[in-house]
Amino acid sequence: MPTLWAVILTISLTGAAYAQTCAAPGKDGPVSLTGNVNTYYQPANTGSVNAATGAVALTNPLGSGVSLEPGDMALVVQMQCENLNSTNTSAYGANAATGRGYTDPPTGCSAGQYEYVRAGPATTGTSLDLTTSPLVNTYIFDPVTSTNRRTYQVIRVPQYASASLTGIVTAVPWNGISGGIVAMDVTGNLNMNGQTIDVSASGFRGGGGAVWNGTVSTIADYVIPTNITNNQDSMKGEGIVGTPRLVFNPSTAAVVDLGATWGGYTGGDQGRGAPGNAGGGGNNFNNNRDNGGGGGGGNGNDGGFGGYGWKNGAFAVGYVGELDLRGIGGASFTQRSISRLVLGGGGGAGGNNNSPGVQSSGGAGGGVVLLRSGSMSGIGTINANGAAGQTQPNNDSGGGGGAAGSVAVFSANGTMGALTVNANGGIGGDGFLLGSPAHAGGGGGAGGVVFTSSGATINANGGVNGKTNINASQDGANHGATVGGTGVGTTSIVGNPLGVSTGAACLPQLTVKKVTSTPLVTLPGGTTAQFSINVSNAITAGAAYGVSFRDVLPIPFGLQTIAATATTAFSGTNTSGLSPTAANQSGNTTTAVFGVGGTGNTPTVSSFTVFPGGSVTVSFIVNVNSATPGTTYQNSASVTFTDPTRTTGGAATSSASSNPVVSPGGSYASGTVVGGSNYSSGSSTAEDVTVAATTTLSVAKTNAVTTLTAGSTTSYTLTFSNNGGYAANNAVIKDTQSAGLSCTSVTCASTSGGASCPTGLVLATPTPVASVPNLFNAIGIAIPTFPAASAVVLTVTCGVTATGQ
Repeated sequence: MPTLWAVILTISLTGAAYAQTCAAPGKDGPVSLTGNVNTYYQPANTGSVNAATGAVALTNPLGSGVSLEPGDMALVVQMQCENLNSTNTSAYGANAATGRGYTDPPTGCSAGQYEYVRAGPATTGTSLDLTTSPLVNTYIFDPVTSTNRRTYQVIRVPQYASASLTGIVTAVPWNGISGGIVAMDVTGNLNMNGQTIDVSASGFRGGGGAVWNGTVSTIADYVIPTNITNNQDSMKGEGIVGTPRLVFNPSTAAVVDLGATWGGYTGGDQGRGAPGNAGGGGNNFNNNRDNGGGGGGGNGNDGGFGGYGWKNGAFAVGYVGELDLRGIGGASFTQRSISRLVLGGGGGAGGNNNSPGVQSSGGAGGGVVLLRSGSMSGIGTINANGAAGQTQPNNDSGGGGGAAGSVAVFSANGTMGALTVNANGGIGGDGFLLGSPAHAGGGGGAGGVVFTSSGATINANGGVNGKTNINASQDGANHGATVGGTGVGTTSIVGNPLGVSTGAACLPQLTVKKVTSTPLVTLPGGTTAQFSINVSNAITAGAAYGVSFRDVLPIPFGLQTIAATATTAFSGTNTSGLSPTAANQSGNTTTAVFGVGGTGNTPTVSSFTVFPGGSVTVSFIVNVNSATPGTTYQNSASVTFTDPTRTTGGAATSSASSNPVVSPGGSYASGTVVGGSNYSSGSSTAEDVTVAATTTLSVAKTNAVTTLTAGSTTSYTLTFSNNGGYAANNAVIKDTQSAGLSCTSVTCASTSGGASCPTGLVLATPTPVASVPNLFNAIGIAIPTFPAASAVVLTVTCGVTATGQ
């Protein structure tokens, strides 16, 4: 028996043009978490993307290995994009007083901007479809450039139903193109379970140390052209403005050379000036007379200065009259907000001419954690600390400490368990040789930036500066190096990140409607009734997976066998994700399965995915039993779908029948009331079917004797026929006898067409009976089974008492 399946979509944008956007809450199921949870992509093409961009080509995925697909949540983040004053003066950066700074924002993009987007229907592992979730910001990718490097990345954000940490969750460390961020969305509860999310040292990298082998320098350079074969001054750290040629890789404890064609910073990668939030390199000067310490990275505050450097003989505190060769600390990221967060700046390398270059490298900054959940429980820790600068075991200066990263934690119901967030700056590397005049320590990295929606313990301390050896003839262990500034933290998030809302605010909102296209079925001619069930999802809600329809038909409709299955067809569109087809929907999606329930036949069709703003209509035809009494019939319809806050089960695919399910009017595992509604027959007459019955009955009477005399006997036959297409069961027969006859018996002579003889045939005094159109009635004679095209023949025997007919 054929059915019709269709998706109906109507979008009306009036009033608020930027309604809440949702993805697929709980899609990735309840999980136990450890290791890496994100997949990081770099853009496949250079250039900019913005609100007019339909898709972003992606390449080089790193991390969890789970590819983007339609309905996923993704994060687009501008990692580096600022303008820099690159003059070799104290105005290097943009702040003439300190040499720390940058210009914000440059044309087109700004570092730290990010937004959540919903992966559209054409999304694959190599392309993010933005047609259903356009960008708000502009993002630029130009990783190798001689002027102001720009990088952004795309990250797949898992959408968990619930999660419990069973080990340390980490990020792929920032590699200059992608990584450095842990981002996840939990619709239900996140149990920290005594575990840690750790992105320490996963942020911007420290400047790579190199051995000083250059010509005599006569000035304290803020920036010089990069030349590592004739090295004069030390490498700056990596930050929001760019990446130097030499960086320190904390994972391998080695210096990485990005090559001679690497763009680096405008004006050069070496010198004491601080580019953006990265620490400046310590200078080398006057035939190795001085090796300045590397500057600390910045974020929630300024990074600390590196130490002054080596000096032979006694000197005054503060090096009065000497050149200041200290690496300058990275700038504070003052544009921070819940929608704008950056990696901690890398520390600058220290001056070095006697030790292996790696031993003067700067420390890496901390990464970023973006965490959203319905609720949080358990004891847990989030670490986004900066790494320490490398310490000199020999006669040279230490690297600057990396700044702490950034953390934003949101719990929809305000609970956070016992959460501690550590965003402490890395300590500066030491530079000392006991019994010898001082070399410089590195500056301390700045504390980070922390936002939470409610109470959490926040530690955002600046890193302690590196030390030098203590000698009475010097100015103490600090030797001009300074601590990193204290970071910032708040336990009351103000504002929301751009783009897709958290799953806890995006629970599916399904509404069920039922209609009939056959409000009147007239028997015997009408034999079927047609129904359509529509399930729609609010455009501001999240995708619903594993959607199943159920309809309980009235009992009389089930008295006659109906088809076991009915073929479905697929058509239509959705506002996001794939439009359902026989190929991409799992479960019983090509047939509507009719099972027998306790109260009648139960058409059930499953399983669908209904994306935000989408709707699915399933139409089916059922046989109406020819014995159905004439009246008006009502019946409801209901839908179930996978619980997006479930604590058991698996990933929410359309075939995940083993997952816990919920129905509108129920409650989620998290205790939240399920929105939307099922269809109640009492709330509408749209599905009412009225059955009207008609029959075509006839009667014929034949006398055995045509001439009668008093005292004689005679008999006659009554033939009752059902000539229509509809049964007339329990018909009551009446024969009006002529005057002068005294009838003594009645018998059933024969039947045909499946009719049954009346039982208990007796003659009785006529009494009135209810009038039935087109039906002759005989008192006391009922025909229990009187199907269509059947007949009953009765023989009546009578005596003549007078003149009869």
